Amino acid sequence: MAGQGSKVTVMRMAGRIALLLGGAGVAYRAILLLLGTPWSSNSDEATMGLMALHISQGKAFPVYFYGQHYMGAIEAYLAAPLFWLAGPSTLALRLPNLLFYAAFLFLMWRLVAQLYTPWFATAMTGLFALCSDRIAYNQLVSGGGYPELVPVAAALMLIAAGRKPWYLLFGLLAGFLLWDDWLGLPYVAAAGVLMLVRHRLTIRRAAELAGGVVLGALPLIVHDLTARAGDRSWEVFGQLSNAGAGQAAGAGLGGHLEGGLLIGVPVATGVCPQYSCPPETYGWWGVLVPVLLLVSGCVAWRNKQWAQLALVIAGLVTIAWFVKSPSAVNTPRESARYLACLLVSMPAVLWPLWTGAFRSAASPGSRTRGGVNGLLRLAVLGAVALLSVAATYGAARKTAETRESDRALGRLVTALGERGITRIYTEYWTCNRLAFATRERIICATVAPDMGPAYDRVPGYRKTLEETRRPAYVFPENSREGEIFRSRAAGVPCTAVAGYLIYEPSAPLSVPRPA
Repeated sequence: MAGQGSKVTVMRMAGRIALLLGGAGVAYRAILLLLGTPWSSNSDEATMGLMALHISQGKAFPVYFYGQHYMGAIEAYLAAPLFWLAGPSTLALRLPNLLFYAAFLFLMWRLVAQLYTPWFATAMTGLFALCSDRIAYNQLVSGGGYPELVPVAAALMLIAAGRKPWYLLFGLLAGFLLWDDWLGLPYVAAAGVLMLVRHRLTIRRAAELAGGVVLGALPLIVHDLTARAGDRSWEVFGQLSNAGAGQAAGAGLGGHLEGGLLIGVPVATGVCPQYSCPPETYGWWGVLVPVLLLVSGCVAWRNKQWAQLALVIAGLVTIAWFVKSPSAVNTPRESARYLACLLVSMPAVLWPLWTGAFRSAASPGSRTRGGVNGLLRLAVLGAVALLSVAATYGAARKTAETRESDRALGRLVTALGERGITRIYTEYWTCNRLAFATRERIICATVAPDMGPAYDRVPGYRKTLEETRRPAYVFPENSREGEIFRSRAAGVPCTAVAGYLIYEPSAPLSVPRPA
């Protein structure tokens, strides 16, 4: 009884400290949201904002992210009531994501305390309270998928590792994740196998699991049954997963390992800023993460700790999936977001360091060897913590950069309004930002660098532009699109405003199409 009481006391103490650390993490991110950092809203997030606007107005009820039919629209549906109450804004769009982050902290503390120790769970909470710019983006920006993906993956692992067989809830969350973003598949699979290992599958439980999956994935099922060929979720996901394969074809194994491990893993785990993460400085951590996962997996296998092993396998599969992808070669820093779920496996990564740092000196072998081993592991833990703190500070410093970008867009909106311009052709990263910022007073269609049609996400926008007699053309200064347009439309009046060029043809002007 005394031992049980001691465990309860430890849980309470660790839980209280974790609550303080987690509260600090939530408060820090709330401040980032209020300051509009660390990222300006881009066209991907603006597209989600336009979806939420359409839902709040009752104009549309999309199943998937506009133009990308494999990523669920849950972020838009959660923001729509806030838009209806307070009007559309980037802050209202991002606020629900703060709740996802808080849920992630709670679920991970419960999971780590159950699989490892309460004090280790508290230490992990402190680490999860920190955030580099990439992690802050994944957790706060409504660009589709990432804010809700990680807490749902953590919830699946927690349910599978628990004592009660909540098959219906597990199925609901697994189905939801399949609709929301297929990047969580390794965690669905690992948690599913763990669920079957730990809890005997009866006919009733199988029916609960199947019913939960169908209900959670119902939007996906309805869409795929009615979609045309090539537009089904698994087809779109496959196409996007292989995008850029030709460009990456000559990279070889070395190129995949450099981009996927030496750059992608450090960026995704928050030890360095996204664009200040040279592999020669941080690559050691990218190599160490899979090595530590393997060590953790071997220990879990030996001790028959199947839940710990599930975390290891899901993490290794996620890393391997990313390393194999063309994105690991072509855009490793930007595409590190595909490793977002790796945070759920971070306890398995750090557990060998944690136990070694505090127990090696007490091992029955040589105290000198054990002490050096413990100090080395403690040094690695300290380095990860310090690098994460530095990356968190770097994310906070993006405030000025973000505000300047937002002010520039505001000045462009003002200039377009003064000229009575409401219909424009522009490039992708400007188009939907303008549409969302003006609540669709400005409608746009996108052009590629060769002035051919590009990627129009919002249905109907291009048709509106094609019916406009004299649309304007707006491009960022020094953009490839702007250079090509100038060379093909000499003499068109141009005005420079806040880093953008506004072209106003005096007569109808056909958008040049590629040959």
